[in-house]
Amino acid sequence: MKHMRSFELASILKREKINKYIETEEKPMNNNQTFEKSKIEKYSIASIIKKMNNRTLRYDHPLQRESDQHSTKMKSNLMSDILQGNPIPALVFAEQVINGISITWNLDGKQRSTNVKDFTEDKFKISKTVRRGIIKYQAIIKDENGDIVPDENGFPQAEWREFDIRNKRFSQLPSELQEKFMDYCFDVTLYMNCSDEDIAY
Repeated sequence: MKHMRSFELASILKREKINKYIETEEKPMNNNQTFEKSKIEKYSIASIIKKMNNRTLRYDHPLQRESDQHSTKMKSNLMSDILQGNPIPALVFAEQVINGISITWNLDGKQRSTNVKDFTEDKFKISKTVRRGIIKYQAIIKDENGDIVPDENGFPQAEWREFDIRNKRFSQLPSELQEKFMDYCFDVTLYMNCSDEDIAY
């Protein structure tokens, strides 16, 4: 049952058909393509999940190891680091043109990407043994009707709050922490115009 709940198999259930082996068609570079080999970008978690859902960001390259390699505690420590705004090692993506569409392969950072997606879909709770379970965050002060309480100059007021994320799913987090999580940006090293040989290298 645990194997059947793996990220890959769960994703298969959402697709109508699967191509196990992908035939790639090499496209000659046109004058509009860049001659840069790589660049550094930032991708928000919301953007990564959107690209994964529309399958333009692929996590299933044949050379990639399987997902679900991290324990719940390891996943929880990652979620805690993100909620704290701590830096996370950069992801490595490779862009490849397949059938005229730019596809991005997740070559390094598959566990991080699939884990954050699973967390936003409430597939696991934060471990009770997470290294840092109390998260401080800033929240806009609102009245009992949910309206923002301004100061004497009309600006919104904020206060610092704490939330215990242990044994919580994403949907149980305060809206401020949910928004902070989705807005978190990973550094991404993006290799461009890659061939199969480039990706293997």
